[in-house]
Amino acid sequence: MSSKKNQDKSSRTHSQSSSNRASSQGRGEIRKVALKALPKTLQPYYSIESIQNADIPLDDKMHLFKQYSKGSKEWSTPKNERARTFAIEMILYQLTNVQHLKIGTLIQLPEKAIKWLVKEAQEIIKKESSLIELESPIKVTGDFHGQYYDLLRLFSICGGGPPNNKFLLVGDFVDRGK
Repeated sequence: MSSKKNQDKSSRTHSQSSSNRASSQGRGEIRKVALKALPKTLQPYYSIESIQNADIPLDDKMHLFKQYSKGSKEWSTPKNERARTFAIEMILYQLTNVQHLKIGTLIQLPEKAIKWLVKEAQEIIKKESSLIELESPIKVTGDFHGQYYDLLRLFSICGGGPPNNKFLLVGDFVDRGK
């Protein structure tokens, strides 16, 4: 009789966790894994949503981390949406994490990663209209002349970059950089 109770309890718990997962996914929220539950190699990257996501198995996270983390010699074009998202998050983490380092510190991304990221950006831009309507609040700024650390400083002054804040960058940010 106690095994029947355990089965009933187990099935209720499973259905509750499934419904919780479904309802939280419907709201755009993710179930998060505790920081201490992660291996030490992943803990510094806890701010990355894919690392926090409890629905991604730890083995998958470790494999993706090994493939797309800083200094990876195995970098290859992502084959599925999960790998694509993880790769983008790792690249953005590496690009924004330098704001605490000395200005001029080189950011070393694999050439394959840079080419892939440019191609992804081109696909997004091709789909955009040449005239867009923007909603306030939005911060408008002028030329950076490719000075990446100035852009990071602006984000810091304004309380964070996208998606926390919206910016309209007016000028030739990319074509005159060092």
